Amino acid sequence: MLHTARQERALHHQMLLYLFVHLVKKFPCLSIRVRQL
Repeated sequence: MLHTARQERALHHQMLLYLFVHLVKKFPCLSIRVRQL
């Protein structure tokens, strides 16, 4: 099953977003720091 480059990027973006949310849930202080940027 071949993915197009666009699908690949979207999937990668989703994974990054998921990881980011996971980190924010684990470390609430991170989200506060990110919002200050």
